[in-house]
Amino acid sequence: MRYARLFSKLYAEPLMISLPAWQSFDRALTQLMKSGSGLSAATPDRAAAEPQGDNSKAYRERRVYETRGDTALIYCSGVIDKHVSLFELDCYGGVDLDDVETALKKAAMDPNIRKIMMVGDSPGGSVVGVHECAMLFREIGRKKDTAFFSDSISASAMEYIGSQANERFCTYTSYWGSIGVYCALLDETQWLEDQGYKINFIKAGKFKGMGASFKELTDDERAIIQERTNKLYDMFVETVQSARPKVSIDTCQGQCFIGDDIVKVGLADVMVRSLDDALAAF
Repeated sequence: MRYARLFSKLYAEPLMISLPAWQSFDRALTQLMKSGSGLSAATPDRAAAEPQGDNSKAYRERRVYETRGDTALIYCSGVIDKHVSLFELDCYGGVDLDDVETALKKAAMDPNIRKIMMVGDSPGGSVVGVHECAMLFREIGRKKDTAFFSDSISASAMEYIGSQANERFCTYTSYWGSIGVYCALLDETQWLEDQGYKINFIKAGKFKGMGASFKELTDDERAIIQERTNKLYDMFVETVQSARPKVSIDTCQGQCFIGDDIVKVGLADVMVRSLDDALAAF
C-alpha cells in the first residue's frame, strides 16, 4: 500500500500535529482509499527519479540547509516525521528530522557559522524523534547563538523543537501554538458489520492488537493509551516551559495564537515583518 506509513501515523500512533492538518490528511487519504489510487506500489519511473547515494544526501541537505554569511538557516517545512524516504516526503510533503539533525550538527561544527536560525512552517507531525531533536537544538544553543522564526504556522511538534531556541521571532499574522498530544484511533467496527465482514482475531497477550481498527478498545486498553498520551504531553509542556518560563499551563491546552498574542503568552520574544527583519534583529 503506497500510503501505509501515513495510514499508520494518522490512525494508530500518538501525534503532535494541529487538528486542521490531521483532518486534511484524513480526507485526502480517505478519498484515495475509496478510489483505489492509493493502493498501488510506487511507479518505477518515480522511484528511479529519486536521487540515489551521494546525490540523495546533497539533495536532502539542500531541502533544509542554507547559509547567509555567518548564519545558518535550517528550514522545517511541512509535516514533521523521522526516517522518511524522499518518495514518502513527495507523497505527503514534509521534513525528516534526520535531515534537520544532520543540518544542526553541520552548523554546530562549522567554525564559520556563529549563529543558527531555524525557520519553521509546519503544523507538527509525528511524536517520534521530536524530543531528541529539541534536546539537540537546546544543546547547540549553549555553544552558539540560536533563533527560531516563523511567518506562517508553527504548531505542536514544531513548537516543541523551536521552543529551545535562544530567541524567537513571529510575524503579525503568523499562527503558533497547538501545544498538546492526541491519538486518533480509527474504529471500523460498524463499517465492517454493515458490509457483512467479521474478523476472527486470534492473539496471545492481553494487549496484543491494541488499537486495531477492526475491534473496539477495552477500558484497560484505553487507559494505557491515555497514560501514554499524558506522559508525552507532560514531557512536551516541561520541555517548553524549561526554555520559555513565561509560558503558563493555560497556554499549553492545544490552542493557537496569532501575532502579538504569541509574544504576550511568552511563545515568542519579538514580532517582526519578515525573515530579513528577523535576521537583522538576531
